Amino acid sequence: MILENTFKVNATRAQAWELLTDVPRVIPCMPGATLTTTIDSETWEAETSIKLGPISLTFATEIHQSTLDEENSVAELSIKATVKATIKAAITA
Repeated sequence: MILENTFKVNATRAQAWELLTDVPRVIPCMPGATLTTTIDSETWEAETSIKLGPISLTFATEIHQSTLDEENSVAELSIKATVKATIKAAITA
């Protein structure tokens, strides 16, 4: 799956690069993501949760900064995730 998004920010290129490459500050900006562990300067663990109707999914996620090319302003994260699911069903009345 490829997701692409473009947007403008009110910051200098250097300020934007500093934030973009500060992964612990970026992780909480991802919906449902919580940083859990810093492994090293290029690897983190996070937990990501989403809810789809009655189904709750929790992903144990490993995030690795696979590319950091300051000259071309390119940063790339590789993400591995495992999923645990909870399905709740109830009958009322």
